Amino acid sequence: MTALARLADDMAVLVRDGDAVLLRDGAEVLHVPGAGPAAEWLAGWSTRPWPRRELAGAPTAVRHLLALLERHGAVLADPLTGHLLDLHGRTVGGHLELPAVPGADSAFLAREAGTGPIVRLPPPAPGAAPLGRALRDRRSAGRFGTGPVPLAMLGTLLGAGAGTTGTADTGPETNGTAGLPAAPNGTANTHAAPNATADTHAAPNATAGADPGGPTTPGGGAGGVVERVGGAAGSEWAGPGRTYPSGGRLYPVETHVVAVRVAGLPAAGYRYLPLAHALSRRAAATPMTEPARWLPDLPPGDTAAVVLLTVDFARPSLARYGGRAYRLALLEAGQIAQNLLLLGTVLGVAGRPYCGYDEKAAAGAAGLAYPTETVVYAIAFGPAPDTPDGGRTAEPVPPDGRS
Repeated sequence: MTALARLADDMAVLVRDGDAVLLRDGAEVLHVPGAGPAAEWLAGWSTRPWPRRELAGAPTAVRHLLALLERHGAVLADPLTGHLLDLHGRTVGGHLELPAVPGADSAFLAREAGTGPIVRLPPPAPGAAPLGRALRDRRSAGRFGTGPVPLAMLGTLLGAGAGTTGTADTGPETNGTAGLPAAPNGTANTHAAPNATADTHAAPNATAGADPGGPTTPGGGAGGVVERVGGAAGSEWAGPGRTYPSGGRLYPVETHVVAVRVAGLPAAGYRYLPLAHALSRRAAATPMTEPARWLPDLPPGDTAAVVLLTVDFARPSLARYGGRAYRLALLEAGQIAQNLLLLGTVLGVAGRPYCGYDEKAAAGAAGLAYPTETVVYAIAFGPAPDTPDGGRTAEPVPPDGRS
């Protein structure tokens, strides 16, 4: 890991008449005659961490002053910044030179179109509220109301926030990938037609295909909408566009729902099928899958459902962008989450987003094959409370990962 150091928050190094002066909370604690030039050399510490490898080649006077500052507790190790820099560096790689696997992503697209019994959702009805008002009014819920939310409301959240536009999408889609090197010919095709009938990555405890107790219809709801242009591996997506951008149209983020109190929908873990606008049951509801067991500090009131945005890292098409695919997946999850939260504001559904939760338990509640399939974003939804302020909390984001 990159070794970094930084000046402690309560410390300041000043240059006074050619000398270096160390202040702690404004009070002088160290005076080093003649060390003014060395202090100027270290002036960048007031705004950013300093790599240790750069200090190794610093002038002798600078290294001497640094040693004095460290003895007085003015210099601290900064492992977090180094860790984040290293993590960031691992997400900038280009595509991987992997052999072509025609149709390798068929099973992934098949599950978006629906295989086995599914719960049809009402068509989305996002309303006509101005975007500016939704942006202004969005807040993270401090409490929920009571009672279930209608299935139609959940259908609108999913269909308009994480679904399709209903029209073919053949134009460029970058989500930040403009300027990146193109994938080599023969990259595993992420857009193969959904002719597979088995979910090759179903979790062992998943119940996909089981009757969820709600209205069901045979899968494959996208019919002939999903197809290839041409026929070669790596061809462009010709299916309906999505309501959010996706780098290279990979759509690595999937949407799952842990239903708790949704009218007409049995409590269970479901995968949302955007091409069919339907739900496929993945996990039965048990006391251990209750969101309160794995999601910290749920707002008081009735949680109706928790929407989980997930990534399956076994998806072959992720190789198209190598390590950068991880960054693209997180960008996509954030864009879907903002869609959902703004829609909730328009529909009068209270929402609270999370990045801190028990990942393994959350995956179990959704029926994921953890750790290959993992949750990268969670949003708890519930009925809006009947209060003047909507039960909303003030921003900014708390340090525990909730917002």
